[in-house]
Parts: sequence; structure tokens; C-alpha cells
Amino acid sequence: MKQLQDLPTRLTNINIDQTIDDYLKLVKQIPSFIDKKESSIEFLLSIKRDIIKKGPYPGVTLFEAANRIMTDLVILKGVQQLLNGEYPELKNDHYLVEYGHSDQYDHDLTVEGNSQVKLKGEAFNVAESFFPIKKASALKKLRKETSANEKIILIYNKEAVQENYKPKSRQNEYHVRVDIKQMINRIEEL
Repeated sequence: MKQLQDLPTRLTNINIDQTIDDYLKLVKQIPSFIDKKESSIEFLLSIKRDIIKKGPYPGVTLFEAANRIMTDLVILKGVQQLLNGEYPELKNDHYLVEYGHSDQYDHDLTVEGNSQVKLKGEAFNVAESFFPIKKASALKKLRKETSANEKIILIYNKEAVQENYKPKSRQNEYHVRVDIKQMINRIEEL
């Protein structure tokens, strides 16, 4: 079975679906913690302290892994939408991504070089109550180093905002909302 480091970071129409399947297979390896604890506090202590041994992030707690996994799923689904042309102004033949907390690129998503579109983006999966803080932080980071011909993209879970949410974006800034529920439901099929 593939490990996280085996998954491509250069995503294209050719490899995006297989990369998503391989990632979901890694997630499926994580054992359930919920029914194994006698009290709520034991469960909370477990997810914050016990190291998991399987999945995309073995060696960290379930809490840490969950944060990374949920963001990775947003990245993967967002890139799939971009590759499928759901945002024509952001369409490219490839996107470079960064999983988890790796430090290979400056941003979660980039397109550079001889590409049709130059862009950089940040991705996150948050509760609606935390969205304004996370959005502000990501935009500050992205705007700090942006050239005039670069596009900025925020990719986030659709539940982070109300259905009628209209972002106040600057020129060349885009919001991509993703629904990762299909991906989560697909885990059982693999």
C-alpha cells in the first residue's frame, strides 16, 4: 500500500482520481476510537494524547491527524474541481500541492513556470465560527507576496460559510468551496 510520501504533489487530470483513491485508502486504515472509551473525557484524552500508528499521518495523535487529513481532502477535492474546469479562469494542466504540514512549497497550492495561469493558494477545513479568522490569516499570507499577474485562491469546505455567502474579494482573488462528503462516503467502497 502507498504511503503519503508516495502520492504525487504535481496533480493532473491523469493522476487526480487515483491520488484521491490512494489517499482515502490511507485514511481508511485509521481505527475507530469512539466506542473504545468509557467516558467522554477518556475519549477526549485519547484523541489528544494517543499516537495513531496507521493512516496518512502515523506517529501523531488522532486530533493532529484529523486536522491534516481534513485539509488534505479539501486540497484534493479543490484541485479535482479546478482540473475539471469548474473555475475556467483558474484552469491549468497541473497544480502543485502540499499535504499536511510539509514545507516543500510556500503555499498549499501553486502553479508556476510556463503555465497558462500563475496562482498560489491556501486550503483549510474549518467550522463556520472559525472561518473569518482562518480566511483573514490565509489572505494576509497570500497577499503579502503576490505579483500583479498572480491569482490568489482560497479553497475551503462548503460548510464553513452560509450558502448565500458572497466573499469580498480583490481582483485576482478566488474562493473555491468544496464538498468532501462524497469523498468520505467513498472510503467504504475502497
